[in-house]
Amino acid sequence: MSKFHVYDPARAERILRVLRSAGIQYREKAHFIYVPCPFHGGRSLGFWIHKSGRRAKCWKCEHETDWNGYADKMGLRRIDDLDDEDAGYSMRALDQLLDGGGDEDEEELAPVALPNGMRSWTGSWRRLRANFLTELGVFRWYDDISRYERILFPLTFQHEVVGWQAGRGNPKGRYWKRDPKYRASEPFPSKYTFFGLDQVRRTRALVLVEGIYDCLRLWQNGIPAWANLGAKSVWTAEKAELVRGRTRLELLVTAFDVDSDGKRATQMVREDLGDDLRILRARLPKDTDGDYHDVGSSPQRWVRGLRTDMRDAGWDGRFRLYPLVRSYNEQRFRRLR
Repeated sequence: MSKFHVYDPARAERILRVLRSAGIQYREKAHFIYVPCPFHGGRSLGFWIHKSGRRAKCWKCEHETDWNGYADKMGLRRIDDLDDEDAGYSMRALDQLLDGGGDEDEEELAPVALPNGMRSWTGSWRRLRANFLTELGVFRWYDDISRYERILFPLTFQHEVVGWQAGRGNPKGRYWKRDPKYRASEPFPSKYTFFGLDQVRRTRALVLVEGIYDCLRLWQNGIPAWANLGAKSVWTAEKAELVRGRTRLELLVTAFDVDSDGKRATQMVREDLGDDLRILRARLPKDTDGDYHDVGSSPQRWVRGLRTDMRDAGWDGRFRLYPLVRSYNEQRFRRLR
């Protein structure tokens, strides 16, 4: 496990609040909180706790744990109790909600904060045009761990930001060998929402893809899509209800990767929604080596062919695309196409 974790600023503030209320001396620096080590009884501030609460270690005795281990030693509140303190995003609450074990009056998860230091994205990214990304409201975020700028996408549910994912932007030079391709909010709400849920609202046809880039590639070419944020492991009954709740939706096209997880996800979608919608499976093309493309890497002629096939299947060819977050001028970007 890497000691670097993207953290929710609200959780970090709650950790600091607990330390202050307990009268524990601490020093805050960047992503870390330094306190005296309770495991060897040191007085110096040599025990660091990452603000995510997922990792903690003493520089002297090298005892390694997390916030829960430190809290148990000091008699403080654990991570779940901290998150539940003001109805925040806790793994326990999320699990209860997905399992149907949450409170009856709890209808949705609380919003999460986006990272500090974000700016509007400028320029192109991979196969996506600069003007498309700018109007959509994509963010540029400097990752001070990886030390380059990432492209950040908010995830929304009922127009509230409930998570985010940041991919590699256009960094210069080599990547760190251990540097993650993506960074995301903790927890990552992949079992609870789709990317594009609030951006593509009223449409008679929809394509389900795995990743955010796959989804953006289709949007740029005038095709309505949602990103499942994964394959079979994140397809849930709650997501099936979100699709079923789109009353105008008539045609659903699955375009998951051609691997075991993607094939199983396609089967699960058909089992859950086959009685309610007409479901088709997109046939992804192969490259020169005989391996299948994903949607994001597929040739442009395949993307155009997908749109044509959807029109032939009864789609009227129209959909509205809204910006990623409400803070952008929605009137200005009401119809991006």
